[in-house]
Amino acid sequence: MNATLAKLEKAPVVSIIGQVRFSPVLAIESYVPKIQEEFRKKGFPKYDKVAQQSFGFRSDAGAVAPTIEYSWRFTDRNDQQGVVLATNAITLQSALNQTPEQFDEVLLAIVSTIHEAVAPDLIQRIGLRYINVIQPNGKALSEYVNVGLLGIPLEQVGATSSAWHLYSVNQTELGVLVLQARYPISDVFLPPDVLLGPSLKLRPLQKMASFVLDLDHFAELNAPFAIAPIKTTIKQMHLILDRAFTLAVTESALAEWR
Repeated sequence: MNATLAKLEKAPVVSIIGQVRFSPVLAIESYVPKIQEEFRKKGFPKYDKVAQQSFGFRSDAGAVAPTIEYSWRFTDRNDQQGVVLATNAITLQSALNQTPEQFDEVLLAIVSTIHEAVAPDLIQRIGLRYINVIQPNGKALSEYVNVGLLGIPLEQVGATSSAWHLYSVNQTELGVLVLQARYPISDVFLPPDVLLGPSLKLRPLQKMASFVLDLDHFAELNAPFAIAPIKTTIKQMHLILDRAFTLAVTESALAEWR
């Protein structure tokens, strides 16, 4: 399978996220000074430690005392790319309009740093996610988005306005592809489960009714931690997401974004 798109000059993408989850390393904080130095050399000089309270419940429904979970965040000089390290995952989020090759170069560099510094035992999950914000700019939304994502014409029964959230889960040859479409969104364009959303500088967006196309592909694994299979899997995911994107939008939209 070959990619059908080159980088679109006016692409609607606002965030690309790549993540590799690995078998937990509870002592990972002891490696953070070495990792921070390597990330600093790779263009991520900004650093902070993030604490998050976690709650749980026993099997008898009784509450478990809350615990504090930490993650370590590294950001580039312009706040356009960020890395989050947890005890069981490394995540790259980018607000840049990049080709898959440009994104993968950075992602594989940080994954290689974790491989060399920490040597996790297993790859447990690999994921790639594209979040796109489509702004019609006075045109009909159907000029940009496949009509299959726009719902049924309920104005025929008197609806004067509509809002919807389409959620589709699909099995692929690699894993699971989740497609979400949300409309209208006018301000907070990144969903709340996106790790670095508030910290990154998104491209300028108008505060107008917008269509958010969220494409998330992930694969659950139980394989030895190695760079080659991660690289191969991410490349295949790019191709599948590329095809899903082209199916979700119109040819006239692609022509406008080129």
